[in-house]
Amino acid sequence: MAHELRRLFDVPVAQPCANGFISLLLALQSAHIGEDSNDCVLVPSFTMIAVPNAVLYAGATPIFVDNSCDKYNPGVDEYDEAARLVPENYKIKAIIVTHTYSIPADIEQLHDMCVKNNWLLIEDISESIGVTINGQLLGTFGSYACASLYANKIITAGDGGFVLSKDPSVATRLASIVNHGFTPSYHFVHFEPCINGKINGLGAALVTPAIKQISEVIHHRSCMAQWYRQGLCAISEYIKFSPRAGDADGPWVFGIECQSRMDRDRLRHYLAFEHGIETRNYFPSLNIQAAFDNLPKFARATCPHAMRLAEIGFYLPSHYWLREDDVFNICQAIIAFYNKNKDWKMPTNNTLSISLPITLMVNNHTGLFESFGGSTVKDRQVLVDAVHAIDCIHKFFGIHRE
Repeated sequence: MAHELRRLFDVPVAQPCANGFISLLLALQSAHIGEDSNDCVLVPSFTMIAVPNAVLYAGATPIFVDNSCDKYNPGVDEYDEAARLVPENYKIKAIIVTHTYSIPADIEQLHDMCVKNNWLLIEDISESIGVTINGQLLGTFGSYACASLYANKIITAGDGGFVLSKDPSVATRLASIVNHGFTPSYHFVHFEPCINGKINGLGAALVTPAIKQISEVIHHRSCMAQWYRQGLCAISEYIKFSPRAGDADGPWVFGIECQSRMDRDRLRHYLAFEHGIETRNYFPSLNIQAAFDNLPKFARATCPHAMRLAEIGFYLPSHYWLREDDVFNICQAIIAFYNKNKDWKMPTNNTLSISLPITLMVNNHTGLFESFGGSTVKDRQVLVDAVHAIDCIHKFFGIHRE
């Protein structure tokens, strides 16, 4: 696995690990960030919570940064604005760039900003493995790149992650701190307290072929995005597509933005209750999460652009087994909502108050809902998961459903 990662990203150091959170923690510890309690790291507010959690667990303070207007990531101006709010007794050591939902940040400009300010640039490519910008892979611009290989990511180890670095001198310490602080020369003699963050062998074996086939995986994602963009272009007055995901437009998930939160919520409920189509809301802005109530005020400045996206955005089924006819049916259901069902009322026994747990589309199995006898979303979810599991088994053995 490590060999294939080094080959793909053309870097001297690739350290597999247990998950994406661990990968971020290892990068921060490798760079000695958090050893001083006044260390700070600038992080996007519109991303997954593992990012600021890793900063906190490393001993540093995460500073939340808003998106640029109408974009999915902060730009240079937003990072600069957040940095100006940091008191002089705190020291900014790094920024983390997440390329949220596979949408590339302005990474070249951010790289130059980090060089100018002597900040470390850490790329989190959990949602953008294999995505390129101007022919260059995301994850190759920063000093470190971190990634999750969770089950729903572009490629997966079931769960797992990795850290990449351009600096060969960090390889030995990364290999040590991921494994209890073991060293080759002094087995069972440890020089610092460390975690057990190793990836399991089966997970590494599972993901290695996918690393080799990443271009094929991205090609399918690119086709998926094209199917959605073409299938929904007729209702562009009602919805806005997520931006292109790099050169090939091969996103981890395909998102849309509605005109209001009410519109978004009604559409999601309609898709779930009337068509059995599962979707998921965009990330809530992290600066208002209760988990970070104890952060200093300057670390939690308002993030109106991130909060706006969280209110109106959600993503559609996006996975490797998705076919063109699946996407066609999803698009037709969305079009039907806007053309015929905008007055559709949510059921009073609404059980879809939070995001449903899996992103998929059940096609050609609608009749099973009636024969199954389930009337609630929970009942349907049991069947949806069962059908999905059966489909996965069929595909593993080369059996195609009719």
